[in-house]
Amino acid sequence: MDPSEVSESTSIYIDGVRVAHFVLDGAHLMGAAEVTLPAAPSYDYALCGRITIRTKEGATETHVLDSGATLKELDSHAFEAFATENFTSFYLSDLASQDVGPPPDLHHTQACEIPDS
Repeated sequence: MDPSEVSESTSIYIDGVRVAHFVLDGAHLMGAAEVTLPAAPSYDYALCGRITIRTKEGATETHVLDSGATLKELDSHAFEAFATENFTSFYLSDLASQDVGPPPDLHHTQACEIPDS
């Protein structure tokens, strides 16, 4: 969790299939899942859910997670989820990669089914 996060509920979808779900809060600051996928040249992913943050002013804001991109060359790689500034987009980044920042194809998927609460 980012230091400004209060709570988070995130599902990760790979090629339309939910492969992991995380619920983070003050008692659960991080989560991990090992996912095995069939061989393919690339995979489309979506991060779906809700994140509640505490603003600098002390108020709380809840943001919808609905971001995705394409992963390539995944064999034995580890990924971590990151947020862009202001928690408006979310993406996975390979921990061993030298690439910093969101992938060039990061987009809102509009494919997430997120309940109102």
